[in-house]
Amino acid sequence: MVLNQQPPILNPSIPFYSTIQGGLLEGMTITVCGQVLPNADRFHVDLQYGSDIALHFNPRYQEGSEHVVHNTLQNNIWGDEENVPKTPFPRSNLFALQILITLSSYKISTNGEPFSEFKHRMNFSDVDSICIGGMVEVSSVAFQYPLPKIAATHRSWRRRRSPEWSEHQDYGRYYERSRLPDEFITFDRPKRKCDKRLRNKWKAISCICTESLVTDN
Repeated sequence: MVLNQQPPILNPSIPFYSTIQGGLLEGMTITVCGQVLPNADRFHVDLQYGSDIALHFNPRYQEGSEHVVHNTLQNNIWGDEENVPKTPFPRSNLFALQILITLSSYKISTNGEPFSEFKHRMNFSDVDSICIGGMVEVSSVAFQYPLPKIAATHRSWRRRRSPEWSEHQDYGRYYERSRLPDEFITFDRPKRKCDKRLRNKWKAISCICTESLVTDN
């Protein structure tokens, strides 16, 4: 679970450098929003570990050969380039770049559309910083963290008949009485919610129970 999520960074100056609090995590997304300058020839977004670059995302605007370079830099040696022969960021246009971290690769989306995938050549968990440079203006850099995984815990359940239960009473969402006999209504006492495990068998939906349905007689 991530206790201290890193706040977004607004209107940073270029070149831009920032540490990534806690490093990269599986399921984490980094979003960079900005605008390519009218006379841009290139810009880059790098995910780094020290002087090494785990992901070098580099749109280039040479006339007649606009493309995007993906690469890594290890021990001051560039790896083999992986090129996409188009650019999703025309000059002078606003853009949104999203980088999703998975166990096997960086999945890159541009302006809400899938664009490319770059397989890990370095351990992504070592990455501790982001760097942006070149002919670009950046309005925000945001970090979206994965939801924590909550382990299942044992709870105390009880069964209770509810003769006053009626689908016509305004409990918001309810079990239909004709589909679910009273003896199968099971309550979670701390949260006063109907047992979700009955959904598949009885085709019921979750309900909001009133205090009278869970208070001991």
